Amino acid sequence: MSGKTPEGFSNTFFEKELKPYLPEKILDFHTHIWEPSHWYGYVEGKTGLSDNTALASAEVREHQKYMATTISYRAEDLIADAAAAFPGLETHAVVFGQPTPKCDHNKTNAYAAASAEKYENLYALRITGTPLATTPEALRREMTEHPYYGYKVYLNWLGDQYPPLIFDEMLTEDEFRYADENGLIVLLHVPRAGRLADPEVGESVRRMALRYPGMKLVLAHCGRCYRYEEIRGALHFVSDLDNVWFDCSMVMDPAVMAYILQRKDPRKMLFATDCPVAAMRGRRVTVADHWVDLVLPGYPESHYRVISDNMRASFMIHEIAKAAIIGAELAGLTKEEMQRIFFANGMELLLSVRK
Repeated sequence: MSGKTPEGFSNTFFEKELKPYLPEKILDFHTHIWEPSHWYGYVEGKTGLSDNTALASAEVREHQKYMATTISYRAEDLIADAAAAFPGLETHAVVFGQPTPKCDHNKTNAYAAASAEKYENLYALRITGTPLATTPEALRREMTEHPYYGYKVYLNWLGDQYPPLIFDEMLTEDEFRYADENGLIVLLHVPRAGRLADPEVGESVRRMALRYPGMKLVLAHCGRCYRYEEIRGALHFVSDLDNVWFDCSMVMDPAVMAYILQRKDPRKMLFATDCPVAAMRGRRVTVADHWVDLVLPGYPESHYRVISDNMRASFMIHEIAKAAIIGAELAGLTKEEMQRIFFANGMELLLSVRK
């Protein structure tokens, strides 16, 4: 620990602020795992980095560009971080690789599948999308031969440089149809700077959810609405759709959570973190019209990241959980409904997939 954060602060924060409200099992519905060799251009010993150290190399930083915190984040790292964040609780996670254009998606998909086969508490999604499309036969073979519960939709982006896509264009017709026929989970990081509130994006999400009702569409980061101002202008696109869920990864504003829970079936909310980003110690806050991540020293520089030791801080995982708890209280949920967000909602969704 550094600065004003005393040793053991995270455990104390967890025991006091979170544990009384949580179930005995936690399911994190949004996590990334990868190995160094998955990055294009990574050659061990030639990047100026040793494995599992904070990113500093300009070459590798250009590949990751934004938000990533380490050169690798293996399944074992995720499991260890979950145990540290939720001591004494049983932890599970939905896993996938890095859905960016600087990763070898064959490698990162194979690793997620292998990790899910190795660890019974991990559940894999396949990075899938139009630029990566294979033949319909190859897609079906890949999905049936490996333990995938669905897709993590590929988005050709670096940092906050988003292509002007809509959801219709991000999966092929065969990929949409296969998800619809098999009740697959489709985890979507919506495109564009306007997020879900962008009228073309919101209408696209609504249109495809209605066209493929068997698809189980999960909007990552609550539709990328980290701020109340964003969700207020976005939720109406999907509030009445039964096949749309929200994962709350990196959402630390209780008002966002309350707004959704007051207007949407609370069984559609899924606890999620976006680890390894959320394994940092700090908090996402709103400054003017954008979010900013305040973190303790020891992490690489990144867009909208402010590093300071002039504060006490626990894991961002804890701040997400706290926002969900407070949001549920503000929305008038019962304790049972609140606790379902952390495990039962997501597990029932996984078990509903026709594998």
